[in-house]
Amino acid sequence: AAPVARPASQTPTGRGQGQLRLPTGIQPCVIKALSLKEALLVVRRGDELPQILASAVLDLEQGERAEVARLNGYLHAIVAYEPKPDSDWLQLTFRFVDQDAEKMNYLSRLIAHGTAQKQFVPGA
Repeated sequence: AAPVARPASQTPTGRGQGQLRLPTGIQPCVIKALSLKEALLVVRRGDELPQILASAVLDLEQGERAEVARLNGYLHAIVAYEPKPDSDWLQLTFRFVDQDAEKMNYLSRLIAHGTAQKQFVPGA
């Protein structure tokens, strides 16, 4: 069967959501996959494209108390999400640089919770 083309305006299906703080501004993002080393994110393409190797902060929110983890990292890879030159969506590989035990514990809980809720795929 041939792959079905998605309309450009369709938002990628979300597993979880967060905010990516880049040097050029804040981007809402959809979390497609998550591991202790990296996150696979989808963002809407803006006027300025994110730069590879740019430092960034990923804000993730979880739980009834709305805990927010601010995870430091960099953009390891950027790929067009749709197979066309004017893709409205970009897929980013965000690698974590934090060695903080508390943040890693939070990330482990988030992965376990998200996997149980089928919000995203573990092992980005």
